Amino acid sequence: AKKTVDINGGEMLANAFNGSHGHILLDPTILNLNSDDFTDGADKTFEADERINVNGVTISSRQVNGADHLNGDSIGDSGDLFFYAPEIIFNAGSKILTHGNNGFIGGFLVAQTTREVNELSGDPIAVKVHVLDSILKGRSVDIAAYASVIKNTILNDVSSINMSAEVKIGNGTVIESERTLNIVSQL
Repeated sequence: AKKTVDINGGEMLANAFNGSHGHILLDPTILNLNSDDFTDGADKTFEADERINVNGVTISSRQVNGADHLNGDSIGDSGDLFFYAPEIIFNAGSKILTHGNNGFIGGFLVAQTTREVNELSGDPIAVKVHVLDSILKGRSVDIAAYASVIKNTILNDVSSINMSAEVKIGNGTVIESERTLNIVSQL
């Protein structure tokens, strides 16, 4: 894909009325989500080599009766939503929805940054997930930032490598999980 991909509308559906829902993958260097995205029960992975920006839009894997993905009644199981990049930003007004109700199962919501570097490179590592005045709801919600050094036998001390792993939950943010909620920042 192009270095930067801006999603400004349109549909990418992988639902099935009689069978298993499909899976959609987006994988550029930088991904800007600028318009609402509804998978209608399908799983979707948003992956970027550098950064994902969710810019105040609704991303929902729910199957609902009507247009209200936040509060509407489920009419089928929800899909899973995955966000993977070294930097993930859910900007103000974003809604990431995989929850279920009305007897239907919600999906997983995962926002995970993972970066590792070889100790010989000396490159700095910085990963972050910011959730700013947003709503995240799912059956299970996992928000994680992991940074690590791949150690080899030459050096014993990796303390000189600059590393940071940050999860920031901003004011006004609502995170709800029907089962498990994991928020982790780990070096």
